[in-house]
Amino acid sequence: MEKVHIDKEERRLNNLLWTRINEYKMLNDTLCEMISKDASSQTLTVMKDEINELLNEISEIKGQLSLFEDKDSEKEYGYYDDADKAWFEEKAANEKNLYDSVVKPKCEEKSCGSCPSKEKGKFWDSPSRKEMRGLMDDFFNSVDIRIGSNRFLVDLKSSLLIPEYMVESVSFDMASKIVFINVYDFVANIGSKEVPILELLKKAPKTFDFTIKHLTCDGSVLYTEHYSNCRLTNETFRRELDYGSDDFSTIGLTITYGDVTYEANNQA
Repeated sequence: MEKVHIDKEERRLNNLLWTRINEYKMLNDTLCEMISKDASSQTLTVMKDEINELLNEISEIKGQLSLFEDKDSEKEYGYYDDADKAWFEEKAANEKNLYDSVVKPKCEEKSCGSCPSKEKGKFWDSPSRKEMRGLMDDFFNSVDIRIGSNRFLVDLKSSLLIPEYMVESVSFDMASKIVFINVYDFVANIGSKEVPILELLKKAPKTFDFTIKHLTCDGSVLYTEHYSNCRLTNETFRRELDYGSDDFSTIGLTITYGDVTYEANNQA
């Protein structure tokens, strides 16, 4: 029981560590772009403070993980026990998809059209494997309620005339109530006239509201963030133009907000 608890805690810390490392990379890239675009010292200080907090948290997590490395060498705490580890290695050697291996184990009899129940029972004959199957089922069954970082829609169309599909990425400084939004540089059609988005941003309203919708795999809305009393600051950045790059030109918007609320989608 103690071993299972240690395995889960070490796995949790490892997952948390890589999440924080990815957050650090994103914020560090944003900081570098701000520096190259001569952002104000106040904005740079806010971003640096957030990065330093992340570094401190990463250091603390690594310190906790080091405790597992100091255990007695006779006690090797891994993610799985020996039987489970051997099973995963066998499936990897056969170049099978992990999820298909779990839900559709291959029958040893070549003449069999579908794997019989007795073979499934043999495949999941140990309690540890039954527990692993349950964890894998829980993992895949929960896909639609986990928030994907690439499944979102930002509604700036009504306020800044920027369609949802023109938003590249979003990052947040929740402590300072700031949202950083990268949008593609484009020409908008206003009636019968074409206007560069940079020209439209010069005439942006003093205050406005906008939303961010988080979606499931099939495009349904999981929940919505409502930002109110927003202001577009003068901290606007443009990605450099480079003949050697195939990237799209983008514009970085810095938006402050007065309040944000989170509303789950109510299913009928």
